[in-house]
Amino acid sequence: MHKITIDNIWKNTNGSKKYLRKSNMTSGDEYLCTIKRSNGKSMTMHFHDNIENKSNYKDWIITMIKDKEFLASCRSFDDFILELGYDPYDRRDRDTCYQIVNQIKENTSNMKKVFTRTEMKVLLEESKGWWFS
Repeated sequence: MHKITIDNIWKNTNGSKKYLRKSNMTSGDEYLCTIKRSNGKSMTMHFHDNIENKSNYKDWIITMIKDKEFLASCRSFDDFILELGYDPYDRRDRDTCYQIVNQIKENTSNMKKVFTRTEMKVLLEESKGWWFS
């Protein structure tokens, strides 16, 4: 069995994105992104890009990993809300954060269908060196 590396994961993965609309969450646009593996597995996700709208499948995957880790680091839902800069006492803010949590959970579930446990660990290690502005 060969060792799984980040280069091997990137080599066996690609993606495409379809414009949906101007993002209501970032300075860029919202896309429907498709991540495809050479083994035939694939997933789709919504991605809110930055103002340059230059993201690619590597950015989407690392963002999902970082989102999953961020959610896991929060002690409570109110902690999550505060960390994102929302008001935990505002009903609309709470609803928005519920949507974000549900999307993170859905993306994580879909990633586990597309990437092996070992690949997920390699992606987690890779994500530690990425910084998004």
